[in-house]
Amino acid sequence: MRELAAGYFVRLDRNMAELAELAGPDTQIFIASDHGAGPTTEIFFANAWLAERGYLRWMPGTPTDFEDRMTAPHIFEFYKTIDWARTRACVRSSSAAGIYIRRKWPGMDGVSPEEYPGFRAKLVDELLRYRDPHTNDTVVKGALVREEAFPGPMMEEAPDITLVLRDGGHPSIMPSSEIVRPRKEIMGMHRPEGIFVAMGPGIRRGVELPRLEIADVAPTLLYSLGLPALSTFEGKFIADAFEPEQLEREPLRVVDPPKSKDAAGEDRAAQAADDVMTREDEDKVLERLRALGYLE
Repeated sequence: MRELAAGYFVRLDRNMAELAELAGPDTQIFIASDHGAGPTTEIFFANAWLAERGYLRWMPGTPTDFEDRMTAPHIFEFYKTIDWARTRACVRSSSAAGIYIRRKWPGMDGVSPEEYPGFRAKLVDELLRYRDPHTNDTVVKGALVREEAFPGPMMEEAPDITLVLRDGGHPSIMPSSEIVRPRKEIMGMHRPEGIFVAMGPGIRRGVELPRLEIADVAPTLLYSLGLPALSTFEGKFIADAFEPEQLEREPLRVVDPPKSKDAAGEDRAAQAADDVMTREDEDKVLERLRALGYLE
C-alpha cells in the first residue's frame, strides 16, 4: 500500500508541475477534494437491525436480500416494503447513512416530542453497543445526532442519527437475515479525509498544514482571486498556506452579505415542498448516479 501511495503522489507531483508550467509563473494553483476514498469489506443491514429490535416492521411477504444490495433498484418499491403504521425508525437511503425517527401521527406509530430525546439516546446507545456476532467487535464506531453532524438552518431535514461504520461504508436499507455480512467483493467508499494542495507565487513551500475543513476552501479561493469573503462563511481562511509577505501586502477582506428580498414575494420553502420527483425523474437520477459509481 505504501508503494501505491508513493506512486500516486509522484504522479500528483508531476501533474502539478505540468499545471504550473501551463498556467504560468504568476498563477496560484489549488487542488482540493470533497472527500477521500478507501475500501469497504462488509455490509451493515441497518434496517434489519432496526427490525430485529422492533423499531421497524416489514410488510408481510417482504423477501430478504441475498444479493448484497445497499438499496433497491427503485426507492418507491422499497417504501412499499415497510409497514409505516408500525415503524418508528428507519434508514431511508444508503447514501444518507443515517436513521430517521418517525414522528407520531394519529393512527400511526411514531415518537412523540416528549419521547424523542430519550428514544434517540437509547438508539444511539444500542447502536454503539451492538457487536458483530462473528467477531464480537463493535460495528458502529460513531452515532452522531443531527445537532452534532448537521448544525445549521437545514438541520431538520437531516437524519436524526448519522452512522459511522467501522469499515467506512454506508449502511444497507435492504431486509436481511443477517445484520453484518462480508462483501463478496471489496468496494470503494468515501472517507471524510480528503486532500488540499497549493502552489504558486505567495504560497509557502514545503509546509504541512494543520487539519482543515472543506468549508475553508471557499474563503481561501476568493482571497486568491482578490475577492472578499463573506462574514457568514462557516469556513476559515487558510492563512498558513500563504507567505507572510503576501498576507501583509494583500490582507484578507471580509464583508457582510447583501440584504435581498424575493421580488416576487414567493415562499421558496413552500415551493420546494411542492416539487415532487416523478418516477421518470428518479430513473434519470439513478442512472446518472450509477454511471458515476455512487450506486451499485
